[in-house]
Amino acid sequence: TDSIGSTTIVSGRNMTSGAHTYVGGSGTTTMMRVSTIRYITFCSVDDSVAPKLLGIISRCYPLVEFAILMRQDMSGQPRYASPAWIQKLAAVQAKTGGIMRLAAHLSGRLVTEMLNGDDGILKRLDEMKFKRVQLNATAINGVNTHELGKYVKSFLSVATKYPGIEIILQRTEETRPLWEGLLVQSAGKLPSNVSMLFDESKGRGIVPESWPTAP
Repeated sequence: TDSIGSTTIVSGRNMTSGAHTYVGGSGTTTMMRVSTIRYITFCSVDDSVAPKLLGIISRCYPLVEFAILMRQDMSGQPRYASPAWIQKLAAVQAKTGGIMRLAAHLSGRLVTEMLNGDDGILKRLDEMKFKRVQLNATAINGVNTHELGKYVKSFLSVATKYPGIEIILQRTEETRPLWEGLLVQSAGKLPSNVSMLFDESKGRGIVPESWPTAP
């Protein structure tokens, strides 16, 4: 066996670790780049967790990202942090010198307001150094999905104002009018800060039988 970092290479087997696939065999080891893991996200941290503890975890494991569920009609309930707690978390983030990674997963009215061109929530999140924002534009997350297609232009206008924030859209059959309209409007070239999340379960954690091909 050969050792690369903390990964043991077994002759004749392929093993994936981090950003590389290591292929072992008869005395030689070749490396082929396949993908890079940018974040390991822990979702739904709330008021029951000490922000300072999350800061310690971030210093020990910089790959970790903490995602805050934000929905105005559920603020302060389990899994949905209160505004006061989020401010405390932002203060801890500032003391880490940018090491702590924060994301906001928006639901309910916050999603509709942003899709409609209101950048208020993005401005506040940008000030608190949140680097990723996920829009849960689905019925199960409290959003009226019947007219998603009409928000294409207004969403693009908001997204391009904050190039430093990665904006993630749930790519499902339910949200098709939105993401398909975006691809048409942008001639297939989305803004560099817009990503799509393949999750037909809409956040329920159900593993699909197969994955679609990314466009």
